[in-house]
Amino acid sequence: MKLKCLMGCVVMTLLCVSCKKEIKPFLGDYSYKVSGQVQLITPQLLDESQYDTTYQVVSHIGQMHIMPDNNLGGNHLIVTMSEMNGAANTIQATVKGDSIFFEPYEISTSLSFTSAIGSSSTLSHVYQVKTAGKGIVNDKMIMMEQQWTGYRTANQKATLFGDKMTIVAEEN
Repeated sequence: MKLKCLMGCVVMTLLCVSCKKEIKPFLGDYSYKVSGQVQLITPQLLDESQYDTTYQVVSHIGQMHIMPDNNLGGNHLIVTMSEMNGAANTIQATVKGDSIFFEPYEISTSLSFTSAIGSSSTLSHVYQVKTAGKGIVNDKMIMMEQQWTGYRTANQKATLFGDKMTIVAEEN
């Protein structure tokens, strides 16, 4: 009986150690930058057609802190992202191998766009955005790709889609 109990403790210890090793490369403080292109779809005022344009998102920068999720344990993480403009978000994430997976979360953000087709016009509106994504760690950097879907809060008929938003986070 004592041998079975001892073996059980050894197995549990090995599992905990392996989970800690799996999340360790992701833990820490980072500076991050978000960039990418979004497709903005707005209804035309005079008819039922829609206007579809691609815009480059003006970069968001901020600080990111990644820590173990002590409530869930194992390979679960809590990620806090604080933008330089004052917005802050807390995100649940999971580590599998050398990848980090962000659970879907929702943000309200002011997005500024410059036209990807060379126009110098810039649009700035508040959008409600749902996002999720995946990242990998490489040395002291985490490279992530996210998908964004959302709508402009002042006009819910204006929607946006970004299937390849990039976040690069460099360890401080």
